Amino acid sequence: MVTGMATIWVLGGIAALAILLAVWALAGARRATLARDRLVEAIADLGAGALDRRLDEGEVGSSPAATFNQAARDLDLHQHEARRSLQRLRELALATPGPVLLALNADDEVEEIMGDLEGLTGHHPALVTGRHASFFFPDESDWDQLCKQGGEGEPGSPREVTVRRSDGVLVRGMATTQQLHGGRRHLSLTEVAIPHESVTSPDPDAQLQADEETTRFAAFAGALPDGVALVENGMLVSASPRFLHMVGEEHDVQEVVGKPLAELVLPSDAVTAASLVEGDVRQGASEVELRFRRAHGQVAVLSVTVGQMEVEGRRLFLLSVRDVSLSHGRHRRLENSAAWLSAALEASADGLAVLPLGGGRPAVANDRFLELIGLSSERIPALEQLSALIHDRFTDGAAVQAFLAGEPPSGGSQVTAAFTTRSQPPQVLELTRLPVRDGRQQPQGTLLVLRDVSAERLARDGMLERLSTLERSASTVQDECRRLEVERRQLDAEAAQLLMENQELHERDEMKTNMLGNFTHEMQNPMVSIRGYNEMMLRGDLGQITAEQREGLEIALRNAKRLAALVDQLMIFARTEETLTELMLEAFPVWKVLEENISLLGDQEKGKNLRVTTRYTTEGLTVMADRNLISQVISNVLGNAVKYSLEGGEVAITVRPGGADELVVDVRDTGVGIPREEQDRIFQRGFRASTSGGTRGSGIGLALVQEILKRHGCEIRVESRPQEGSTFSFSLPLAPDDDPGDAGSRPGEGAGTLMG
Repeated sequence: MVTGMATIWVLGGIAALAILLAVWALAGARRATLARDRLVEAIADLGAGALDRRLDEGEVGSSPAATFNQAARDLDLHQHEARRSLQRLRELALATPGPVLLALNADDEVEEIMGDLEGLTGHHPALVTGRHASFFFPDESDWDQLCKQGGEGEPGSPREVTVRRSDGVLVRGMATTQQLHGGRRHLSLTEVAIPHESVTSPDPDAQLQADEETTRFAAFAGALPDGVALVENGMLVSASPRFLHMVGEEHDVQEVVGKPLAELVLPSDAVTAASLVEGDVRQGASEVELRFRRAHGQVAVLSVTVGQMEVEGRRLFLLSVRDVSLSHGRHRRLENSAAWLSAALEASADGLAVLPLGGGRPAVANDRFLELIGLSSERIPALEQLSALIHDRFTDGAAVQAFLAGEPPSGGSQVTAAFTTRSQPPQVLELTRLPVRDGRQQPQGTLLVLRDVSAERLARDGMLERLSTLERSASTVQDECRRLEVERRQLDAEAAQLLMENQELHERDEMKTNMLGNFTHEMQNPMVSIRGYNEMMLRGDLGQITAEQREGLEIALRNAKRLAALVDQLMIFARTEETLTELMLEAFPVWKVLEENISLLGDQEKGKNLRVTTRYTTEGLTVMADRNLISQVISNVLGNAVKYSLEGGEVAITVRPGGADELVVDVRDTGVGIPREEQDRIFQRGFRASTSGGTRGSGIGLALVQEILKRHGCEIRVESRPQEGSTFSFSLPLAPDDDPGDAGSRPGEGAGTLMG
């Protein structure tokens, strides 16, 4: 019952533990989903221009937060450097005579202005930005012809046009356009110079004016944060001190002027440097990084921007250089961070796509997104095609379209819903919409996240089913516990009742033992008197008796002896509990006890003509036991052998070595035998075998033998077949080697016949 209760409590504990593990797993999955959503939202903010966005370790974990924050810092630094470079170029363009460059968007509206627009047209740049480029041309045909010039990436031919100034005056100028990718274009405006008449001798005033202009240019170049140099025919003709400092402190103007630009850079960059100052420079050319040699093997990485101008018929190239040695490493780290973010985007197990406002193609869509909607990664479809594909992809396509067409989430919140696909086996996709905003928090689109939650749903359903099963099992276990508790109380009540009944039986048994002891004690004195007078009459002490009287007295004496032996057995049986708990151990030769009991057999049974043999197969015949009790054991076993042996039979006694520190006594007879099914019961009190017939007996002799041997740590067993005889074997403990006891001389093998 205790084991059953323990098992039930263990099962209940396991069920509670499984429920806790399931709750923990669901909470862990929820935390992972929240971290993934925060990371996706932060990436969307970064792409929208919010470069001050940062993540805490508690939101997405330490490693993702550190990688994201480093990438955001690198992007912010790169953007700051780009803005500074753009501002320096604007200042340089304003200070350098030359064309005015206007960057136009796809609608031919002015986005960026480089050069002195106000000096050329009188218009302030802030008032022109955002206006259509045709605003400068009173003759619309001029603008139409300019728009038709050149192919994509190729500048058109310069065209003389009429330009309207802010004061309404019309001036002549040269205009050139260059088509760019995506419908954008550049517009270059240059005022037409009025040629001067040729002179044969230098004008002192003009020379003085030129020197003043050179001085102003040197002062202007020295004040710029970037290095400035002039190149003619590939040779340096002038350089600012900052330029000299950037290319190497050991150089001065005399050493640098007149040298080819290609000699100042590394051999691997010489071709690039030479190409920058040869031929026509395209308007809006991008920056080029060149590696200049410094002293002691050092290398400076400079960003070079080239401008072209005409001065008195000479073609000069203006170089603006900026030291990017330090930012070059940051730029490389920024590119690595961008590559890491791109790799993370592609490695994401979720599908990610940015849907712009007003239709068009998704701005971003990773391969996982296309895979989940059933498309290859070769081309991202337009939003209209994507909507149709989604309608066919899901079982409830209309609901998915309505979900995607819903109002953008407000603030930083998100909207999530799950839908099932038509594929086999069907998938359960979780769709999440997040707002995408620019740096001014203006909505730019929606970030759509697709996540395959089929396995999670299946696992969750399985977990819920198991939880339900465990709850039912727990309820069943509780019911079983209550039932077992009721049964336990009933068993406790029955055990208490049995204890009371056992106590009562013990008291009755003790009363019976006391009565039996008193009875046998009271029987001893009359039995001694009866035996004494019978023996006196048989000896003739009380007078002569006839033959018939003698025969009667002998029968009476024999029965008196048998009754006396029975009384002795009853007395020992009655006192077994208290007698056997106090064994009187001593060392004695077992053969002597055997011989004593064999000598008494002739007086117990007569007329069977039995042959008794003894055989000793060991030298160790001294045992350590209670001599009187062992004598009683031998007497009972030999008495049964003689009693149940058939006439003319044999009783064979063998003493042989047994296990460690013991010997074995075998008593074999040729009597009636014992059935196999009764052999386990012959040592029970009061039991007599069915083959005993009319042989007299009390049924307590063998029970007493087994009890005495158990108290000595020994045992007795029987082997028997009906009508073939029985063999009783019992063990006795050997005495220590240094305690021989009263061993005497060991007898040899002997044989005798009990005659009647």
